[in-house]
Amino acid sequence: MNCDSDPYRHRLPLVYLILVLWVLMFPVALFAFLLRLKRSKRLREELTIRRWGFLYATYQPRFYWFETFVLVRRAVISCAAVLLLRDATGRSSVLTIALVAFLVLHFTLHPYAHRSSNMWDAVALVSLLVLNALTAGHSILHDAEYSTVIQAFSSMIVIIIGGALLLQILRRRLVHYAVVASFERWVCSCWCCLQASRALDSFSNSNRSADVDASPDDSIVPTLSHDGSDTLLSELSVASSSGEDTSNRLLKQKHRSDQPGLTARLLDHSHDRDTHQPLLDTSSEAAGIMPYRLLPDQHSS
Repeated sequence: MNCDSDPYRHRLPLVYLILVLWVLMFPVALFAFLLRLKRSKRLREELTIRRWGFLYATYQPRFYWFETFVLVRRAVISCAAVLLLRDATGRSSVLTIALVAFLVLHFTLHPYAHRSSNMWDAVALVSLLVLNALTAGHSILHDAEYSTVIQAFSSMIVIIIGGALLLQILRRRLVHYAVVASFERWVCSCWCCLQASRALDSFSNSNRSADVDASPDDSIVPTLSHDGSDTLLSELSVASSSGEDTSNRLLKQKHRSDQPGLTARLLDHSHDRDTHQPLLDTSSEAAGIMPYRLLPDQHSS
């Protein structure tokens, strides 16, 4: 039927009436039904969820009515795209304003119960914005066909977004099968191993950089030998003769030594809260033996 013919014009009022009744009355009736379930506190009943849960179970409890808004949103986008088909500039402007408003509202509310659902809804709205920008100012009724580049980009967006969403749905459906679950665990383990390897390499590089940037004065810090405290005592004498603070030397030794047992014991005595006794004896009785001597263990039996 020709859109400019008389029979078409005579049927337009009936068509518009059906569209208004279907597009507007159905969301209103759905909202009234959900509101009735909410007031009767039947939304969380098992029988109600089995029968009508698909209308509200995917949303947060306070957004039980959001399916009504989704229907209205679809109706606004469809009406703007169809009724303003002859006016390309007006269509693009109305769609841009509507999509931006819907996107801001979506990011403000986060109505879905799951993060992935919120993400995919936002991706869908952004995709519609991109498609609207690609076809802005072009009317297929008055202008020629869309260019090959625009058609290619539009098809690519639809295929990529639709394919990714389809794979996400199939993954959730097929995760119960052993083969799919095993493959998913293998991918997760490979990803975890890769992350752990990167963290280990980063840690090794940071330690290597710290060793390179070490101060030259640290070369006189005593290093424990494998056979006991003789090496420690001799190097303590060197440290004392150079006028350095022995306590600070031992603190540095705690971080550099590969055998921290003896150093930790010495440091524990140097910070004894009960006796506050110094770690090293510098009295005149000990001066004839060696520059410094270790005090006996106060905590040993």
